[in-house]
Amino acid sequence: MIAAVVALALSFAQPQAWAVGTEREVDEGVYMKIVAAEQGWRVWRIETRGGVDCRAYKSAEGRRHPVPVGVRSMMARTGTPFLEVFWSEPLNKFYSEWHTVHYRGSGKYRVLGARFWEDHGPDPESVTEQVIEVVAESWEYPNALVGYAEERARFDLAGIHWAKDAVRSCREAG
Repeated sequence: MIAAVVALALSFAQPQAWAVGTEREVDEGVYMKIVAAEQGWRVWRIETRGGVDCRAYKSAEGRRHPVPVGVRSMMARTGTPFLEVFWSEPLNKFYSEWHTVHYRGSGKYRVLGARFWEDHGPDPESVTEQVIEVVAESWEYPNALVGYAEERARFDLAGIHWAKDAVRSCREAG
């Protein structure tokens, strides 16, 4: 059922229509807008009655940008895998997460040409702007081990420091 709702929402999503500065109500009381874009990164401002949040997203090389799916502030699972960079209040630092074809997943990465994999997302506080390989894994129904998906892709992390600064500026602007 959830897959059908998401598929229907995706059929109406038009990534090309999301220009910088365009704001839309993507769900009842949830407003999203791209506030900045550079080097493949898009910084989104998400506003609800509870406040404002800002997050940066970048898709793997050759993949489409994710767009809001219209369910809270979730991003569509198009163009997966994609990387999300955001300020984590509990950790009091920037944090990153991989997003996969299914809602929950995990990823590992390595610098292009390296021999060993890291079992987490790149640390936005210390990563350098380089090309990395990613393996993202997810299950459509993880408790039943049904619907396994593995995605392999390359990411150019150029602009990650710009993305952090843009998220910081967006948060400060409120």
